[in-house]
Amino acid sequence: MQHGLIDDTSLQRMVYETLDHSDDCVLVLEKASDAADDLTVIAANDAFCRASGFGHEELIAQQLRALAADEVGQSRCDELEQAARDRRPVRCELLCRRKNGSPFWFGLHMMPARDHAPTSFVVLGRDITESLRARQQQAAIQGLLAKVFLAVKAPVAIIAHDGLIQMSNPALDELLGYPPGGLVGKSAMECNAPSMRPSIQAARERQIADGRDYTAATKLLRADGSEVSVEITSTTVQREDLRRFRIITVLPRPESGPAMSVRVAGKIKMIGLEEVKESLGPRWNAMAERAMASAEHVIRQRCGPRDICTRTADGGFLICFSDCSEDEAALRAAAIARDVRNKLIGEGDTPAAANVSSIAASIEVPDIPGQSTDAIAAIIDERINTRLAQIEAQARDTLKAALQNRTYRFEQVHSRRTRDVVAQFVKLQVDEENRVLAAYSALSTADRQNFDLDLLVLGHAADQALAQIASGGSRLIMVNLDFDVFLDRRRIERYIGACAALDPRLRERLVPVLYGIPKGLPKSRMLECVLRIRPYCHTVGFEADGLETPPVDFSLLSGANVVLRGERLARPSARDMERLRQLNDELHMHHAHVLARQVPTWSDVQQLSKAGIDMVSVVTDDRDAGTHV
Repeated sequence: MQHGLIDDTSLQRMVYETLDHSDDCVLVLEKASDAADDLTVIAANDAFCRASGFGHEELIAQQLRALAADEVGQSRCDELEQAARDRRPVRCELLCRRKNGSPFWFGLHMMPARDHAPTSFVVLGRDITESLRARQQQAAIQGLLAKVFLAVKAPVAIIAHDGLIQMSNPALDELLGYPPGGLVGKSAMECNAPSMRPSIQAARERQIADGRDYTAATKLLRADGSEVSVEITSTTVQREDLRRFRIITVLPRPESGPAMSVRVAGKIKMIGLEEVKESLGPRWNAMAERAMASAEHVIRQRCGPRDICTRTADGGFLICFSDCSEDEAALRAAAIARDVRNKLIGEGDTPAAANVSSIAASIEVPDIPGQSTDAIAAIIDERINTRLAQIEAQARDTLKAALQNRTYRFEQVHSRRTRDVVAQFVKLQVDEENRVLAAYSALSTADRQNFDLDLLVLGHAADQALAQIASGGSRLIMVNLDFDVFLDRRRIERYIGACAALDPRLRERLVPVLYGIPKGLPKSRMLECVLRIRPYCHTVGFEADGLETPPVDFSLLSGANVVLRGERLARPSARDMERLRQLNDELHMHHAHVLARQVPTWSDVQQLSKAGIDMVSVVTDDRDAGTHV
């Protein structure tokens, strides 16, 4: 050993003292002569004394055999003495006896001392009794589990981290028509029917990301190529070497069973509550209960008379829609989720805590006579959860396609008096916009960071303004701007940065229309948001909620465009018309311009004009407008 600046005596003392205070035992053994077999203890450190219970004086001159317990220890001494005769190192486990007679296992490494007479050996070791007992117990458990695995009647497989089947039990071999061990080494994914692989792959990717178990319906391929309908449950287990493997339990589904009906359901989940749970500590329970109560109030207000809403076991809300398609349900669920978020923010919750997600799916439910509403809801909730990974994967694909698609429409905005086109709303096509909104609402908070619809539409608006400038046009370009952008520092910085980078001639025509403004939001907060973006546009517009004045400071209304949703004004009652007149008078008093957007027909415009609106866009015009790429 190269010991540098320390002298031999100091080094030896340091090593001896360190070993004495450790769990590492040291023995020095000696053979009296080459002909002798016995190994005699000539030195022992404190660690071995503690392990054996003997004192130094009691150990010195003891034969190693005298320390060995019963026949097992004696036979192992034969091996050690043979290694000593051969003057070679050896590793083994020696069953020793303590001073009190109790046995203990001594894991040792015996090494010959070179150039030393008489022949000596250094033994390094530890008391491994507990670790060996644990190892033996684990081996026994593994053996027992193996027997259970082979005997259990449910089909089961163990899948390695690389996706290959490591073991299958006889029940699974029989179900799929393979001989014993015939499935070992096959790809678990390729055992699924081709039509089912995308959904199972999506579920697997989600499990890799969050480590949660999942259950999913699929079809497995038999050895003869035929398919069998099953339900699989995947559970992840992590080994000591940090590699994960999965235990797949297979439940065959009968080919024929009770009649099935299709229910269209949406699920609203308060994903923000879980994200802030740790930071809130003991305050979380009270906050969560208040948030759930507020959410339930909004959801029940938005549900139709035949819709059914129930709370779920995982802290969400399940809505069974009575009469709509899956796409319509996804859009309705997304709109409800947004209303819930706005309600929570208006009540003072942080944007992070107020994050809400929504998904929707068509679910098959068995028609069982007398089945309760709660039982049906539980079945739907379980099955919609199994499709979560697939729904999220489809949502990501939808948003990815939207980023690559440069197709958008112009909604013509007319002067109410002259019917001249004075502005254009730039937007995605209606069907695409609905798909994007539903997809965005289905994703987790982290996934949403990768997509920004408002920034995408702003890019389209810039393209349109450039085309107008080139042709000598001077119309305003209007775009929707979700107030949610202002609740995320990164999103608003990106949006303002994009506006600042626009040609000044474009900014002179740009009118962002803020929508989704939470009720109860402090007007000072709203003022701060508008002042941040106003330097980069012609003016800022505000979308009203129904026939209510936008919740902004009156100073922001001067020169602003206030947008009323025309579909809410279709066939207005006398009371609606009176409220519309009052609203217009109030807005005009503050020098705002009123735009009734998406009025169904021009005949409806005539009636609304009597209430004093300034601008309109008409659905029939929008349908006739061209699509631009």
